[in-house]
Amino acid sequence: MKPTYTTAALAAAAMLASPALGQVTVIENDFANGNPLTGAGPLESPFFTTSSGSGLASDNGTPGVLDFASGTSGRSVHTLFAPQTLANAGDVLTVSYTFTTPATVGTNEDFRVGLFNTGGAAGFNVDISSSSGTPDPILNIPGVSGEFDINTADADFAIRSLNINNIEIGADGPDPDDPATGRLLTTTDGFDFLESGPNNGFAIDANTSYTGTFELELDASGGVIVTQTLVGGAINEAFTSSVLAIADDVTAGEVGINTTTFDFLGFSVSGDAFGSVNEAGAADNG
Repeated sequence: MKPTYTTAALAAAAMLASPALGQVTVIENDFANGNPLTGAGPLESPFFTTSSGSGLASDNGTPGVLDFASGTSGRSVHTLFAPQTLANAGDVLTVSYTFTTPATVGTNEDFRVGLFNTGGAAGFNVDISSSSGTPDPILNIPGVSGEFDINTADADFAIRSLNINNIEIGADGPDPDDPATGRLLTTTDGFDFLESGPNNGFAIDANTSYTGTFELELDASGGVIVTQTLVGGAINEAFTSSVLAIADDVTAGEVGINTTTFDFLGFSVSGDAFGSVNEAGAADNG
């Protein structure tokens, strides 16, 4: 997959809109120089890998394209930005992204995007090596993820929160035997399922450009509404959740998203989703 975070989608990679503060662009990455670490624009933020193996490489032959080598193993990447808090009813934090699929697109795989809160901890502005065999507990941070399924019969969109509280909430709630795993977006283990969208059977095509958004809005009732969209090829679809709780509530049996402050943006694709090889710089690597 080759993300090219451009001004074409909501004029930002991450943007906070608030009735109290107006609209603020947080980060805006277009990777004009093809390098994930050094940006050409004033609001570009460095991207790092959040999984084992190589995941990012500049593609200097195609300016403005970031080579996100996923391929057969799956990969995850992340960036940090100044903490943004959903403090007032109507506050909206929006992530927009574009990507172009390679020659090979798999089936029964996932694309995930997530917003999390590091709490100001150090150690995130580097490549992080994390896998099922070597998890990193630094990645056990609160937040919420959105995903869409790639060429599968499952629901097109889904929303999950990372179970950092590790408490029991009924039969379908957080399970104390399924805590956060130190892998973040490369797995759904440790995440609590919140809600899913329609099931129209996304058909993700090869060599096709897509634009998506992932949006969190603070509702007047004190919860959060999540909206996801995906446009490209034959797809033009949106899903808006119900009002989701912020905090886990054992008494009410509610699963929350555990934070309203965010400073960590991550993207992930599962193995075999995009590409036939996962080497950076190789053809058809995702």
